[in-house]
Formats: sequence, C-alpha cells, structure tokens
Amino acid sequence: MGYMWESTERGYLTLNEKPVITLVISKMVGVDITEMEKALQQMEQFNVFSRREDGAIFCRKMVRDEDIRQLKAKAGRKGMKKRYSKKPVITPVITKHEDETEIEYESKSDIIIKDEYSFINFWNLYDKKVGEKNKIENKYNKLSLEVRKKIFEYIPLYIKSQPNKQYRKNPETFLNNKGWNDEIIKQQKDGKRDQYTVGKVDYSGEL
Repeated sequence: MGYMWESTERGYLTLNEKPVITLVISKMVGVDITEMEKALQQMEQFNVFSRREDGAIFCRKMVRDEDIRQLKAKAGRKGMKKRYSKKPVITPVITKHEDETEIEYESKSDIIIKDEYSFINFWNLYDKKVGEKNKIENKYNKLSLEVRKKIFEYIPLYIKSQPNKQYRKNPETFLNNKGWNDEIIKQQKDGKRDQYTVGKVDYSGEL
C-alpha cells in the first residue's frame, strides 16, 4: 500500500511507470519469491486487487480516490481562474470627521465562496453547462450539505464511466431525478463489471 501511495502513478505498483515484477515485489517485502507468487495468485483469485493491461497491480479504491482528488482540483482551478479574471470594483468609503468629510477608496474583488460544495464548484465539476443556470442554482442551493457531499463523491465516478459529456444527463435532470443515487456500472475489457454506488460502497476485500 505504501509503495502504491508513493508511486508517481498513485494507486499503481509501478516504478518509472512500469509494472513491478514479482521478483522485485518479493525483495521489497522480504518474502521468498515462491511464497510471493502463491500469495499474489490467491489475492488475485479473490479479487483483492486488479491488474492493468500491462500487468501492473493496482488498488481500485486508491485509484478512484485519486481520480476524485484530481477532478476536484481541476474544478477548483477553473473557479479561481474565473474569479481572478474579473476586474476589481472600486467603491468609495466615506468617513466623517468633526470638520470635514474624507473620501477613501478601497478595491473589492468578487466575494470568495469558501464552501467547497458550492453551486459554482458543482457547475464546473459536472462540466455540462446546459439549461437555465439560475433555475438549476436555486434547486441545488436547497439541497442539504449531506446530499451535496454525496453529489461531489458521485460526479467523478459518473464522469469516468461516461467521459463523453454529450451522453450525460443534463444537470437539471440529474438534480430532479436524484441521479447521485443511481448505480454506476463500468464495463471492463475482460467482460467483468465493476459496480459501485456512492454512499453504499463496500470496500471489504480490497487493498
């Protein structure tokens, strides 16, 4: 787990983006290669970990968490870029004294939204900007914080399963139908399916 976390490809057991062979793994953990091969074979049989096409071992949960982190970071950068691209508004501040009135000026940029589950972050993260934005924003703002957190956990997985935004639900439809409760089914090349629903994920048996 530690090697996967520190890997340049977080979640994958690789060195310089290349799979780590069994002999190297056995030396890393200090186990005889024969025992290591048996252990890996047994863990793979029980679906404890997965393998990439090139044979690299990876932790599904760690990879999903890293995908979520990357998408949140991308949405945050979009929000900051939009914020700082606006020109500051100059407003006068009038202060009165006994014998005179002084006018001072101070620069005010647009208000910083500190809530990471704000509508603007949802709008950027979902990344399908269609529909009446004000109407969608009013509907989103009525949701509880708990529901918003579920939405932010769900969206990265939804985007990964449906990368073509053309086939994703429109944001208003997503909110109306409570799309964050839908099951995500990802088809793998080997014919197997990964199924996971946000808030109901069972990670038992995974690395």
